[in-house]
Amino acid sequence: MTKEDEVPRIREFSFKKVRRNRKGDGYAKTRQEIKYLAIQKRHEEGHTIQILCSIFKLSRASYYKWLNRVETNKEIEELAKRFYNYIRIIEGYLGIEG
Repeated sequence: MTKEDEVPRIREFSFKKVRRNRKGDGYAKTRQEIKYLAIQKRHEEGHTIQILCSIFKLSRASYYKWLNRVETNKEIEELAKRFYNYIRIIEGYLGIEG
C-alpha cells in the first residue's frame, strides 16, 4: 500500500472538534489525547508517525512529548474518574448489575 492510499483511509478515523465552554473544562486536552491515542494505535498497525501526525495536524515533537510524559497524580485521578464513568455507562447500557 502506498502512502497516497494510506491517507484517505486513515482520515476516516479523524475526530470532529468538540465544543467547550469558556472555563476551559478540559475538552481541548481530551480531544488532543484522543488524537495521540489514535496515532499510537495506527502506528502499532504499521503506519508511519510522520503521516499520522500530518493527518491529525500535530507535530511529531508534540506526539513524542505526549508519548514520554510522566502523569501527575491529578491526571491519574482524572483518568480513573473517566474510566469509572465509562464503566458505569457500559454497565447501564448492557444491563449489568454491580
